[in-house]
Amino acid sequence: MAAGVPLGMWFVRHVAFAREPLVIDGQTWAQKDVQPGASLSRRFTITNRSASPVRIESIERSCRCTTATLAPNPILPGESSVLDCTLHVPPGGDGAKATIVLKTDNSHQPTVSVHMEAQTRDTLTIEPLSLYWRQETASGPFVRRVILRRLDERGLSTPKVHLPAGMTCEIRRLSDEACEAVLTVAEWPEREDAVVEFLTDVRGFERVSLPVCFEGLPPVVILPETILIFGPDGRGSVCLYGQNGLAVTSAEVIRRPEFLAVTFARDDGAMKVEASMSANTGTLSNSDHIVIRATTDQGSHDLTIPVRVYLD
Repeated sequence: MAAGVPLGMWFVRHVAFAREPLVIDGQTWAQKDVQPGASLSRRFTITNRSASPVRIESIERSCRCTTATLAPNPILPGESSVLDCTLHVPPGGDGAKATIVLKTDNSHQPTVSVHMEAQTRDTLTIEPLSLYWRQETASGPFVRRVILRRLDERGLSTPKVHLPAGMTCEIRRLSDEACEAVLTVAEWPEREDAVVEFLTDVRGFERVSLPVCFEGLPPVVILPETILIFGPDGRGSVCLYGQNGLAVTSAEVIRRPEFLAVTFARDDGAMKVEASMSANTGTLSNSDHIVIRATTDQGSHDLTIPVRVYLD
């Protein structure tokens, strides 16, 4: 600091004016639930807080969906200019966003920018939002249904459908605003995940995606699902069936309650699991489970079998 210069004066000269000269009121602007195809206008105020004029040399846009004009230019010390921006939202899609960059002639602040974003409302919906598709029988065809619905007044045109291989779709109209999509798989797919896309062509296009998760039959099925034991001398059993041509070749107990005795026996191509009350009933519970390890030609599979005991 120069000799004889008060500290406060030195701060004003070297610190206060080292800050960026231009300040924008509301530098980021966003709006939700915008109608597709709308044009949105926003006015940004840019203030020059320095002691020198700042000229905007150029205005650059991140996309062609927006326009921008600035006046006056240059921005005089202590005064403001207005940046008028318009964001055009496409007829289809998920909205629009743009960043507008202003290049200045000021070395402390070579650029300033504003950001605009518009999010369209969901006018095309699907029920359910995703599809968990579980195989329930060994052979097809396998059928599931979903509902497409439009939430505005334009009505729903018959959608085009992009399907994964092996799937077909039949569109059935329910009303002017809704239709049913009947999805069919002739043979159960080997993949686990897929996406079905529906597209409409009202005022451009709108797209809705349906994630699908396939779960095939387990290699071993338990029938019935629960072992039921009635009375202290009762017995209950289930059978283990191999799927898709597999056979259960052996089984062993991994975990069981101490009050249960478990035995295995062949039963017409299935493995029968029978449980009965053992002599030790010190920790008797009317609801528990056993864990069985069943072996097939494709390896071992741990199965949990619920057990319910009714003593009355």
